[in-house]
Amino acid sequence: MGNINLSTLDLFSPCSIGSVNLDHRVVMSSMTRLRCENYLPTDDVVAHYRQRSSRGGLILTESIAVNHEGVAWPLMSGIWDLAQVSAWKNVTRAVHCQDGKIFAQLFHAGRISHSSISPGNVPPSAPSAIRPAGLTINAYGQKVPYEIPTEMTLPVINRTIKSYVQAAKNCVAAEFDGIELHCGDGFLLQQFMNSKTNCRTDKYGDPLELIKEIITNIKSEVNIPIGIKITPFSVQNDITHDSIELYENLLSSIDGMISYITVADPRINDDKDLARANLERTVSIDVPLQSVIDILRADFHGVIIGVGGFQPESIIETNVDLIAFGRWFTSNPSLPDRIKNKMPLTMYDTSTFYRGGKNGYTTFM
Repeated sequence: MGNINLSTLDLFSPCSIGSVNLDHRVVMSSMTRLRCENYLPTDDVVAHYRQRSSRGGLILTESIAVNHEGVAWPLMSGIWDLAQVSAWKNVTRAVHCQDGKIFAQLFHAGRISHSSISPGNVPPSAPSAIRPAGLTINAYGQKVPYEIPTEMTLPVINRTIKSYVQAAKNCVAAEFDGIELHCGDGFLLQQFMNSKTNCRTDKYGDPLELIKEIITNIKSEVNIPIGIKITPFSVQNDITHDSIELYENLLSSIDGMISYITVADPRINDDKDLARANLERTVSIDVPLQSVIDILRADFHGVIIGVGGFQPESIIETNVDLIAFGRWFTSNPSLPDRIKNKMPLTMYDTSTFYRGGKNGYTTFM
């Protein structure tokens, strides 16, 4: 590949994602902070999102499970029942009161879960019965080995598709402005996309079939912007590196069906040779995200949100349309204003990300 096509992006210029109009291009990235209770967002969760709302700014929520079987860890949230819809409505209304916009990230863990969390204590389900390496957290907060998942039957896959559709309809009822399907980080939808985790011989052995069916069915039921999050070449949650062609094929097949994509910086564990081999057309391994996006631009003509590797500055040379920040939002709730006014930023504290409590979430010490 030749030189990456970069242009000057003013983060404080307006833009649109489908029917949603934004005043600026600083996005709060999805971050699962594990502060919910009984799969419901609490008052602290409401306060957390309210604090990070800005006029005409976009928030992408933490991962929200589409059904009970799709929960990965304790203290996550779901949107499969009316109580959850009502609780998330408190969040969306808090954001809207600040004139902000909020999209729900819909999620299913697949094999990255544990039987102690699921209804009936059944093992997690996945495209194929392949155990992930490593440890997870069970319902009692203990670190335990992953289990061998149950291969999803066709009725289970059909039920999962219906769960995604119902979750999307529930998002509309909860007054979300849009939805994002999590297709990365080694969770269910990426498990179907990946040859290490999908050894099926039926139609769902096609790595893109499930994602396309879910998007098609959701679009027939809701009329809000739909996007997907992808994490090319991520090895998170014991997934293998995908080829760039897989993502080119995915985006060319759904171009026009969705409004945007979120592309996360490839997590390559500092293995630059492997990243270079997978990209095949990498210009500079120092900007892997922008190399990936430069390739994908030919196949997708919607809005692209980039996350990872960006510095919080108001003018950036890039090839994305919006930039999402995660960690900087944890310690700087008013991040867009601070960037715009060139105010100093408070360094984030990684020890507060997942341990619970208010500190580092709604209060800062």
